[in-house]
Amino acid sequence: MPLFSDLYPILHALVAALLLPPGGPLLMLALGLLLALRWRRLGLGLAWSGALLAGLCSSVAGAALLQRLLLEPVPPLPHWPRADPYTAIVVLGGGIQDWSPEYEAPQPKPLTLERLRYAIRLARISGLPLLISGGHSPGRQPPLPTEATLMDQVAREDFGYSARWLEQQSADTASNARYTTAMLKPLGLRRIVLVTHEQHMPRAIRAFRASWGPDLELLPAPVGVVAGPGSRWLHWLPSERGIQQARYVAYERLALWAGH
Repeated sequence: MPLFSDLYPILHALVAALLLPPGGPLLMLALGLLLALRWRRLGLGLAWSGALLAGLCSSVAGAALLQRLLLEPVPPLPHWPRADPYTAIVVLGGGIQDWSPEYEAPQPKPLTLERLRYAIRLARISGLPLLISGGHSPGRQPPLPTEATLMDQVAREDFGYSARWLEQQSADTASNARYTTAMLKPLGLRRIVLVTHEQHMPRAIRAFRASWGPDLELLPAPVGVVAGPGSRWLHWLPSERGIQQARYVAYERLALWAGH
């Protein structure tokens, strides 16, 4: 549906701006002040809640606390995996920049590069083959390259590593799992080392278990693992990093609730 494809990025951006930090808490604050003109106690309560939530979502420590409350924790990989004929490493794309002027070409987003670097390290140490999964997200179509194509290019040119398989049909986490399963399961594989961010891992695990079935042995290998809130007062100060982490946590929680 071309119309939906064209409107999706706009609708996605609007919903994210209204619901995710800092937009969501600030909207609560503004709505509370408006309601206070007629219902003082209710309005002020909502306004104070929005202000406190905005403060919580603007610091690294607050984002870590929010993640503990809203998402199931995923610990780091406990040990390096070993090579065997029934296991593969799967890394999920995290988005691409449509154009990067310094490269004069599209480039992987920082989230994607973090995942790719860790997956290549795991593959090199273990000797396991690597599958890169990522097609065109809604609203982004050819001539833009797929996520998998771009990630494979970076892997070869910047890391000197070539993936065994590229999955280029998926548009979201559910189809990442569906198309990856269709590629790997017929090969007799039964175990995957799944690489994505800690915040995204609960949704990715759910999607892969639903697509593969009960016989899947899944070893989560999260990147960007967030430590606890910590005791340093500096961690509670507003920062760009804190807002970014809080937005990611809120986005993944909403996506889980929506069954996306």
